[in-house]
Amino acid sequence: MKILYFKLLSFAVCVLFLCCSDKIDFTESIDVMNSPEYLLTKSGPWDINQFERGVIYSNTALKNDIDSLCALHLSHIEHAARLTGMTQEGIDLMPKFNIWLFKDIDDKYRKTQLKSIHCISDYNAVYYPAEESKSAHEYGHLLAYYNWGHMLNRKYSLFLDEAFAYYVDEGRAFKFEYYEKAKEILDNDGYAVSKILAGETPFDLFANKGRKKAFVCAAFIKYLVNSYGIEKFAGLWKAVRKNDSGAFQQIYNKDMPELEQEFYRFLKIDL
Repeated sequence: MKILYFKLLSFAVCVLFLCCSDKIDFTESIDVMNSPEYLLTKSGPWDINQFERGVIYSNTALKNDIDSLCALHLSHIEHAARLTGMTQEGIDLMPKFNIWLFKDIDDKYRKTQLKSIHCISDYNAVYYPAEESKSAHEYGHLLAYYNWGHMLNRKYSLFLDEAFAYYVDEGRAFKFEYYEKAKEILDNDGYAVSKILAGETPFDLFANKGRKKAFVCAAFIKYLVNSYGIEKFAGLWKAVRKNDSGAFQQIYNKDMPELEQEFYRFLKIDL
């Protein structure tokens, strides 16, 4: 039962949005349809491509693009790994990834019941429509979980978990600079870091308002990592996984309001 919990947790945290149209009456559960055994035996055919960090299972229609897709996903893995503070030796020792690439969004929905990118840590697997391969988001989730553990504290599911995956995607899926984006969003003080932490809910990310919150939190994470190092951020993640009492003071020797105001001074905004 514990394993199933983590599968469902992965879906709740990592799926960017669920399909709400073109519904199909599926005969199997999401959990079953996303298992490697089911995908290989019931949802093929697949081209199977071994590479140095794992295996890519790709829709046969992607045959002509597979070399560039392999290179892109390899780049995402190594980028996300380095942002978590892994050394080259650690990267070489980490578990291999299982990468499922679907022809398009509709193909992915038919085979997984989910339209957008997602990951399942139990399988160390990511699931992408091919056109979404520009994003490193799901590798951010998997490598954070691998290095620091699953974020069990739902209060931080947006503030740290989703925001770290957004942080990994700066310059990849999102070509703008996050500090500048945060300054733009923070013209509305409803997006202040402390207000996001105090009032967020796990699923408001699916709306545009939630995405703005994710960008602000990602910029805050970028500030913490650049100013204090990834080791302290990893310590914060581990400290808040189950109990966040005094975590910021414990790790940074500053409380959350102090760090928030530091961040605003760095951005040169007055909140």
